[in-house]
Amino acid sequence: MERIVKYARRIDIGLMISRRVMIVSFVIVAIMMPYAILQPEAFAYLLESTSREIGFASGSLKLTLTGLPTNADSLRGVFIVLLVFGSALFAAFLYIIKHLRAILAQVKEMRPFSPDIASRIRKLAVAFFTVSYLQPLSVVFFNYYFSSLYDFQPLIASSDLIVDISMNAEFNLDPMVIFACFIVYLLSLVFEYGAQLQQASDETL
Repeated sequence: MERIVKYARRIDIGLMISRRVMIVSFVIVAIMMPYAILQPEAFAYLLESTSREIGFASGSLKLTLTGLPTNADSLRGVFIVLLVFGSALFAAFLYIIKHLRAILAQVKEMRPFSPDIASRIRKLAVAFFTVSYLQPLSVVFFNYYFSSLYDFQPLIASSDLIVDISMNAEFNLDPMVIFACFIVYLLSLVFEYGAQLQQASDETL
């Protein structure tokens, strides 16, 4: 048990440092994003050279684009997507870290089967599902705006092989992630049962 407590303290320190780094990074981005939304042309250089991969059953095709984006409205849309979904994911990760640290606090006090842990693990399962849902949803919106950032007509006109270029924004939710969230939820039930046994044992003593 002492070794578990020692590891819990180390993990807690790592989570605390990660939380501070995330907050500082988010504050910097949050300060820049409103200006990027109002003046997207000033930040077009961030997408001056971008790459997108198109997946196939046995591999992928990588498309590398150079030059500044030509569509200011789509560029503004990209920055809005980054701000909205970035903020949502940031809040979700802070929520996850908060509950992880609360669980580790119970472990450090040698109370792994306290009733509070089961409730927090259940909340973590919901948070993990939320993150797994937001991430592919953000990709859908990002690809929607990304597909209209550049003018592909000169490329199509200069090649006899390319007839059309289009990008479909598909929502793909990984079933393995959903399964992992379900496992975390089942784990909360195990800890809840363990807490009940611990309470019954304490009352007997």
